[in-house]
Amino acid sequence: MMGHTDCVISAVGRNSLHRQWLEGEPHFDLHLIVYDDSADLFRGDTEHLCQLKGYKLKVVYRYLELHPELMGRYDYFFIPDDDLQMDAAAINALFEAMRRYGLRVAQPALRMSYFSWKHTLRDRYCRLRYTNFVEMMMPCFSREALEKVLFTFDENETGWGTEAHWPRLLHAGPKDMAIVDEIGVVHARPIQPRRPLHRQEQEAYFRKYGLTDRVEEYGTLPADGAQDFPCFRERCRQFKAMFAHWLQEERMATASVGEDGHFGYAHFLFLLARITESQRLADAALDILGRAQDWLGNIKNDMSFGHGIAGCCWLVEFLARNGFIDCDPQDVLEEADLHVERYLREHEDGLSFTELAGIGRYYLAKAARSGTAEHRRDCEHVAELLERKTDGEEDEADIETVADALELLQKCGRTDHTRLRRLEKRVGICTCTPLEHAHRMFRLYGLTGDEYFKVCVREELEHLPPQLLDLGGALALAEMLSFDSNGLIS
Repeated sequence: MMGHTDCVISAVGRNSLHRQWLEGEPHFDLHLIVYDDSADLFRGDTEHLCQLKGYKLKVVYRYLELHPELMGRYDYFFIPDDDLQMDAAAINALFEAMRRYGLRVAQPALRMSYFSWKHTLRDRYCRLRYTNFVEMMMPCFSREALEKVLFTFDENETGWGTEAHWPRLLHAGPKDMAIVDEIGVVHARPIQPRRPLHRQEQEAYFRKYGLTDRVEEYGTLPADGAQDFPCFRERCRQFKAMFAHWLQEERMATASVGEDGHFGYAHFLFLLARITESQRLADAALDILGRAQDWLGNIKNDMSFGHGIAGCCWLVEFLARNGFIDCDPQDVLEEADLHVERYLREHEDGLSFTELAGIGRYYLAKAARSGTAEHRRDCEHVAELLERKTDGEEDEADIETVADALELLQKCGRTDHTRLRRLEKRVGICTCTPLEHAHRMFRLYGLTGDEYFKVCVREELEHLPPQLLDLGGALALAEMLSFDSNGLIS
C-alpha cells in the first residue's frame, strides 16, 4: 500500500517470522530482502521484495543503494532481524513513539527473550530509557539519522561494531536515542555464539574509529503504575544484582523435591525470568523441572505445599496461568491430580491443617485457570474442611500456611475476620528476619488490600541488608518483586 510514511526493511530467510508483523492493521510498508533461496515463499507477502545474499546491514545498504528514492519517501526506517515476534500494532506503536518522543534512533525492548545486551531487556519501571546504544538487532532510524549512519552498514561484512559509532556520527544528545520499554517484542531464537569473523571485524572497527561498547543511560520516563511496585527502581536493580550473586554462589545439593527443593528452585528461576525478561533463566527452570519430575513419587503422600506434592502440582498450574509453559497442565498433572483427589477422599478426616492448606492452594490455582464449576466445588470442599479445624491446629501451622488457608477461605466467600486478625497479631509478635517480615506483610496485603501493609513492604525492602539468600529467602523476595500494578502474581 502506497502513502505510508514509515518503512520496515528486513533481511529474511526461510524461517522468517515477518508474517506476524502484518497481523492487524499495519501503517507501514514492508520491504523484504531475502538472503537465501526462499524468495518464492514470500512473493505474496509484500510488493517490495528482492533477493540479495549477505549479512543484514550489508544487504540493507545495497538495497537502499539500488532504491535511492526510498530515502525521500519515508520519515522513519525500522530494520529488525527476521526472528522477532511482534505484530503490526507493536510496530505502529514504535513509529508513533519515535515521533512522540522526538527520537532519532531507538528500538523496542525485549521481553522474555534471548539477548546479547542486558540493557535491551524490558524495564517495567519505564516507558523508555535514554541511552547511547541501540543494537543492530532492531534499530529504528529517523530519515536524517539513517542518512548520516548509512555508510557504516557497508564498512565491513557483518556489521559488528557499527552500533557504537552511531551516536558519535549523530552528535547524539541525551534524549536522541532510547530503548522503548512500553513496546515489548520477543527474540525467539537463542543467540548464536560469536564467530571469529564477528570478533575480528568489531575489534578492527573499534580501532579504526576509536570506539568502545560502553553502554550509558541518560534518564528515563517512568511507566504508569511504577509507583505501585514494592520497591523503587534502583533498589530493584540492586536486588537483581544480589540474585545474580546468589545464583553464582548457590549449589543445589538437596534431597528435597518440592517447593523447598528442586521445584522451588525452578519456581524461583521462573520468577526471576519474569523480573529480568531473560528466556535463558526460564529455559534453566524448565530443565530442572524436567529432571525433578522423576522424583515426585518420593513425596506423593505428602500434601503440604512447602515439601510435598501439592506445591509441585500448584507450580505447574502457576506456570501455565502465567504463560511460562504452553502445554495443558491437565495433561501433565492427570496422574498426580487423581492421586491427590483419591488421597483427599480417603484421608480427609485425618488431614492436618497444613495438608489441607496445601491441597487448597493447588485447587485454587486449578480453579482460577479452568473456571469450571467442578473445580470451584473442590475448593469449597477443602475450605469446609479447613473451617472445622480448631484454633490450636491453626496456631501450630506456620504463618505462610495460615495465609494460604485464609486465601482459600476468602476466595470461597468464607472470610473469617477473627482468623485474619489473629494472623496479623502473629506476624506482629513473631521473631523473624527482615526479609521474612517483609514477605509476611506482603501476604497480609494480598489478604486485606490494606495500603498500610503495602507501605510496610516497601519500607522493609528499602532497608533490607545485603545478604546471601537461601532458597526460601530467594523465593520470597522474587515473589514480592513479581508484584505489578495488575495485582499479585499467584
